[in-house]
Amino acid sequence: MKKKQIEEAIKEAESVITKDDKDEIQKKTENLMKASQKLGELAYSQDQTADNTSNSQSEVNQNGQEDQKDNSKSQTSDDDVVDADFKEVKRG
Repeated sequence: MKKKQIEEAIKEAESVITKDDKDEIQKKTENLMKASQKLGELAYSQDQTADNTSNSQSEVNQNGQEDQKDNSKSQTSDDDVVDADFKEVKRG
């Protein structure tokens, strides 16, 4: 779906908002939802393709062991996450 088609669906939806024709409003809203869903599907598929490409890349070092390339996209932005061990203490 092209940007022009999505913009057209937006303009059509905006043009019928002020009208009292419920069916026309509903039709244009459904068209806009379909266009936005196609955009989301496209964005999701491109993201998945990029992840698969970067995750599948690896190199073999001098010792014959496989080193994974740095994949900064897979790193989370949760800087306050701490990996820790804990011990459960039972009372009583």
